[in-house]
Amino acid sequence: MIKDVVRNSNSIGRAAEEFAGAQLGDERRTKRLIKIAAAVERDPAISFPKAMRADAELEAFYRFINNDGFSAAHILEPHREATWDRAKAYGDVLVIHDTTHVELPGEPRSGMGLTTTGHYGFLAHVSLVVSRRGQTPLGVPRIETLTRSGKKWSIRKKKRRLVEKDNPSRESLRWIRAVEDVEEARADKFDALHVIDAEGDFFELFSAMHTTGARFIIRAGQLSRNVMDGELKRPLVDVASDIKQRVTRTIEISGRKQTMG
Repeated sequence: MIKDVVRNSNSIGRAAEEFAGAQLGDERRTKRLIKIAAAVERDPAISFPKAMRADAELEAFYRFINNDGFSAAHILEPHREATWDRAKAYGDVLVIHDTTHVELPGEPRSGMGLTTTGHYGFLAHVSLVVSRRGQTPLGVPRIETLTRSGKKWSIRKKKRRLVEKDNPSRESLRWIRAVEDVEEARADKFDALHVIDAEGDFFELFSAMHTTGARFIIRAGQLSRNVMDGELKRPLVDVASDIKQRVTRTIEISGRKQTMG
């Protein structure tokens, strides 16, 4: 019913159409979600108040996001399934995992914690799926948010204290959860290569990758560690330097903005 309405509407974009299958407990909620997605799709760079265009639409938006009758997972589910379908059609994809800090200026807000820069906000761990050839974005099937309990985290950071390995709440587990989620979803339906920055350079993640049979590229972040090179134990940076160069690629990147602590 809702999908038919969406197909017959000229005002709904392709991104918004993906949410037509959202199961939110009430068709009116799904229709509202489609309208919100369509409004954002028109201009993704603007804020929600500007995207809604009218006071009534903005009020409906706030009622929607404050509704306890469904969760963010319910909203994401149809897009998640559509992403897996596109990945299956391409057959071979990259899954790029990374964490971004969402920082909220001003006074501390309820439910927010400290980010790495010392501002208040939360962490969003995102998995982006793109095609291996042409690097076409296929979707974001997984987003996990984490909020640090400010005082405890700041003390741990100050003392540079390691978190106990058996602590189920430690942040590093987000990398493992993301990889395991993707591997379970693909279930031999398509091939995936996980791409992870240096923050994912820790043994437990490597072990989890090996256990699930996942393919991966992880940027080395612990170059000072020693590894076995044949029968000798050598610094990783020396072993890497001895590897014969096979390809060179020049890319342009923007400068990193300096943050004030």
